[in-house]
Amino acid sequence: MIEVNDAIKKAKQWVRNIFEEEQISNLGLEEIKHEHDGRWKITLGFSRPWDAINPYLSFGGAKLPPPRTLKVITIDDGTGEIISVENRE
Repeated sequence: MIEVNDAIKKAKQWVRNIFEEEQISNLGLEEIKHEHDGRWKITLGFSRPWDAINPYLSFGGAKLPPPRTLKVITIDDGTGEIISVENRE
């Protein structure tokens, strides 16, 4: 059985590797869920360079953070294998 901290680390490392060429930033944990079927659902958020907000478009002069992409990584609790990655709306 894979522990929650190990599942999070595995999901983050996998996302860093798979999206390496896209130069993601601000990778962070958003949600964790352990399903009844023995799978971890780890939601991670990150930013991509092309998601950057135009610096001339701001709210009252305040710099706005770039939008985040949310991905749900499913990990088998028994084997630690990454099963899927999905967009989260």
